[in-house]
Amino acid sequence: MTIYAIDGLIYGKNNYSRAAWGGVLLIALYVAFIAPVRLEARGFALDYGAAGAALPVAVYYSRGRLIKLLSLTIMLCVVAYMSLPVQWYSLFSVILLVLYSGFRGKMRMKYVFYVFYPAHLAVIYLIGMMMH
Repeated sequence: MTIYAIDGLIYGKNNYSRAAWGGVLLIALYVAFIAPVRLEARGFALDYGAAGAALPVAVYYSRGRLIKLLSLTIMLCVVAYMSLPVQWYSLFSVILLVLYSGFRGKMRMKYVFYVFYPAHLAVIYLIGMMMH
């Protein structure tokens, strides 16, 4: 939502459009940065916090493959530093991105990953519930 809002502000066709995207950006910034702080004060725990919300925005606006990788690495270090020590494992994703050639593989597995991602989070959540 933040990326769409920033793009809307930059590439908006008229002032009304830019004003609307400015409102969307304010909402997105509230949801990403202010609401988590308020929720944490009430005992609601967040894994990545504000740095995690800023990560995709920083990578999206980084130009060039090397700059994107450097931006991603720096942001992941910030995320790992600001959150639990467990988050350091996220830096291993940079290795996979460096090895990526930029071309699609032979197998089209897009929808497999659309199912796998929420399913593995549900399994992890259920394991956590059973452990407590």
